[in-house]
Amino acid sequence: MLHVRAVDRSVARSELTDVLGVSRSKISLEVGRLLEAGLLVEDGLAESEGGRRSSLLSIPRSAGLMAVADVGATSIDVALSTLGSELVVHWGEVADVRDGPKVVLGRVKELLAALLEEQGAERHEVRAIGVGVPGPVEQASGLLRSPPIMPGWDRFPIREAFAGE
Repeated sequence: MLHVRAVDRSVARSELTDVLGVSRSKISLEVGRLLEAGLLVEDGLAESEGGRRSSLLSIPRSAGLMAVADVGATSIDVALSTLGSELVVHWGEVADVRDGPKVVLGRVKELLAALLEEQGAERHEVRAIGVGVPGPVEQASGLLRSPPIMPGWDRFPIREAFAGE
């Protein structure tokens, strides 16, 4: 799926075999699982390479959505995109990160819920949430570490704030 998303076009199974360096049987098995889960769909046929034409694979919009938030020092931007990286909708507004994590992330959640409603989408369709913040984040724990312009955010569990949403 990462390769299909990265190239932003339908991909033949043979291309996946070449790019990923695994056997055709392994690709067939994994693609079958992703097709069954609805995370990939067959999307036409590839050009012939001398034998039977391979089916093209793409990530359908129905596979789900990604919710993203960019919390800046003076603004919040939120968006929904497909798993295939197609931007569905975006909204931004003025905000002050100094209002603290509960206020700011509460507003992020409200905005994302409004975007989902506007699109007629349900929360269960969101497969991933990404949040960017204007401070240093410890990679292993995902916690902010002494962010200079973010009073009240030090070691705030952003990941947990969205867990159950």
